[in-house]
Amino acid sequence: MNSLYLGCILISLAALSSAWFIHHKTWAEEWELTLGHVLSYWGLIWWFGSGLHEHHVHVAEDLVYGVSLIFVTASCLTSHILQRRLGWSDLSWPPLLLLPAMVCFLLPEMPHHPLAQGGWFAWPAAFTVHWWLLYQREDEMPTLYRSLLHGGTVWFMTFLATWELGWQVHFFLGSTGSWLTISRGIVAITMLFAILSVNLPVWPWRKHEELYLGIVAVPLAAAVLFWTVLVSLGNTGDAWPFPWLPLFNPLDLAIAGALAALGLWIARLQKLPGLCEFVSVNRQVVQWLGAAVF
Repeated sequence: MNSLYLGCILISLAALSSAWFIHHKTWAEEWELTLGHVLSYWGLIWWFGSGLHEHHVHVAEDLVYGVSLIFVTASCLTSHILQRRLGWSDLSWPPLLLLPAMVCFLLPEMPHHPLAQGGWFAWPAAFTVHWWLLYQREDEMPTLYRSLLHGGTVWFMTFLATWELGWQVHFFLGSTGSWLTISRGIVAITMLFAILSVNLPVWPWRKHEELYLGIVAVPLAAAVLFWTVLVSLGNTGDAWPFPWLPLFNPLDLAIAGALAALGLWIARLQKLPGLCEFVSVNRQVVQWLGAAVF
């Protein structure tokens, strides 16, 4: 209840109300329809901008990051619900832009790790809503953008989980042993194993098997391969606080898991009609895996 925010909300609601009336005016001219689209976007800009400003002014500093992410997520979810109820096409854009908005939260004043400053409740909520919106709207998207959203979600989730795990390991164990090194690769390895279970009869695996084994898995496989070679050449495999055993120390076991994931991924590619050509043409993939095993 302050003049700045009330003024911003009045501007937002006035623009959105005007756009709504133009949208439902059956005899509207072409220029009026264009004006209606402009007013919709203008109202949304004021809505998101003023809301984020209010959080930075009034929310406690140790929660402002998470609350702001929740606000953006809730606004995108509300926009989707209103678009479905009202048939208002201008409100279809915020739900499609939730993932890029989540990525933008890495830019300004990012905490030391993703779960800090309210991230522990904001990121799970944001990813849950994003997956639900993607499920609800994927048939309405262009194929390329849908593929990018599926892949971007997995890659972004892997990045955040790797960052958080690395921070937690460093916080509790420091640089002792090989645990910090393992934390930088184990999430991508786990995610690659998860993608290999795409024969499960659930969405999105049920519907997008080739997409996940192909476009989505390639960057993960490349990251796992790079991590495997890098740590093999530059890490001693210190097993603290356990005694060091050849091939049975934590780092070597993680590397074995990485190579197993890569091998199983290539085997799965060869069984899919749409992707077997990729493996047969790009024999370098198998050669790189052989070099990594060596």
